[in-house]
Amino acid sequence: QKIPSAVGARGFFVPACDKIHNLLSTLADYDVVGDELWQRFTTKNATDQVWWYSEVLQALDRRNAPAALLDRLGELVDELRQKVPTKA
Repeated sequence: QKIPSAVGARGFFVPACDKIHNLLSTLADYDVVGDELWQRFTTKNATDQVWWYSEVLQALDRRNAPAALLDRLGELVDELRQKVPTKA
């Protein structure tokens, strides 16, 4: 009985770390290939990627993820916003 409750309470660690890793990779790839990067994604544009990661950050915040995870992901989302051209 303790395992499911512990997993539920900490169920955001793996997804949060995965999103941080994915965003780090995206930022690194963007530095190399630029806007061609977005062709790898279904939506094919930077605006949707910024939206997606912003939504992930908000969802983790609502689940009371640890501040360190939120801070790191927030920094990366801000970096993505600053680097890429997006549609208003």
